[in-house]
Amino acid sequence: MQGKKLIVPSFETEAREAAWWEKNRSVVEADLRAAMREGRTTSLQDIIAKPGQKPVVRASEVHLWQIALDRPPTEQEQLLHLLSAEERDRMSRFRFPDDRRRYVVSHAILRQILSRYLDTDPVSLRFITEPNGKPHLDPDRLTFNLSHSGEMALVAVGATRQVGVDIERIRDDVAALDIARQFFTDEEAERLAALPAAEQRAAFFTMWTRKEALGKARGLVLGQALRDMADSGGGWRVETVEAPPGYAAAAAGEGHDWAVRWVPS
Repeated sequence: MQGKKLIVPSFETEAREAAWWEKNRSVVEADLRAAMREGRTTSLQDIIAKPGQKPVVRASEVHLWQIALDRPPTEQEQLLHLLSAEERDRMSRFRFPDDRRRYVVSHAILRQILSRYLDTDPVSLRFITEPNGKPHLDPDRLTFNLSHSGEMALVAVGATRQVGVDIERIRDDVAALDIARQFFTDEEAERLAALPAAEQRAAFFTMWTRKEALGKARGLVLGQALRDMADSGGGWRVETVEAPPGYAAAAAGEGHDWAVRWVPS
């Protein structure tokens, strides 16, 4: 079969396997229908890959990986050893243990994800950071972006196009309308204010994640990103994506000719 296979992870229990298939069934069925329609396969196995096979991101895709950050201490210790000296130094500056843990897990698993595409040791990866704070691989063999909030993280991976991602925990202690009126465009603030009060908070975080994902893809600093519209425009596109309960998330990329593909972690 031409094209990328959907990667199916190994499962510790039948319940976890059932949950994964429930979440990804529509993607698998759509891929199978398309492959059969195009004469590329007559078998489900032709579109399914098992863990250990190298993931390949096509030019027409932006891959998304969802990461749970609540990991046991033994795994945290193992992940810590994947970080560079610079990353460990940055981690040590966080005041609270939970912040240190989230940094270690998100950045170490980012290394693991990128190393699977590049078929290399996660420890060997080197990064450079632009003046705006956006990191890149050195050498620049893939594009990627990382976001984490609360106990969840998202990683976006692209072949060559610039990508951005944002995930935010929907918090009750945020003055959504006040922030929108201060930082969003007048049109967006008015649109938010016109919604019923019960819908405003979720809508605010949806707009925020779209703005930040698009800004990160374009390499903008946060203040500039928030002042821009949360919609696609010019040579960029942003898409609201599925998020765990209590979160909002978005992905953005250069150009309009791409689709999101979730990769099981």
